Amino acid sequence: MQASRRRCASSSAALALVLAPAAAAHSQSVEEFYRGKTINMIIGYPAAGANDHYARTVARHIGKHIPGQPKVIARNMPGGGSPGVPADRFKALRRAFDATIKDPEYIAEMNQQKLEITPLSGEEMQKLVAQVAAISPAILNRVKAIYPLN
Repeated sequence: MQASRRRCASSSAALALVLAPAAAAHSQSVEEFYRGKTINMIIGYPAAGANDHYARTVARHIGKHIPGQPKVIARNMPGGGSPGVPADRFKALRRAFDATIKDPEYIAEMNQQKLEITPLSGEEMQKLVAQVAAISPAILNRVKAIYPLN
């Protein structure tokens, strides 16, 4: 059974966890900003893949952990994202993601679907992305030559 289980870091959804709508009045609290809203969780991967599945599972659970408890709709937009999220909202969304990957209902759903999760917190994911971004282009080109991505 283990061989049939997909192994994917639940935090792949963190890369796509760009939930913030366009910047609005910054004087509102994070809870006031999100209360009663429907927000889009952009999944930066094509539909039906493993990353899409994990991200959609996060989307079903994360709303209750975001201040104001907005409705969250998962949308596929390969390569999509929302730069410029205000720092207070970014921190609130990161905390919501971290709470979601520890949420017993989320974990139960992942287990029910026989999906293995290896969660990384938003902070751990940010460090990992920074490390990858710091790799020299020469090394990346060598790795691509050895392990083609397509």
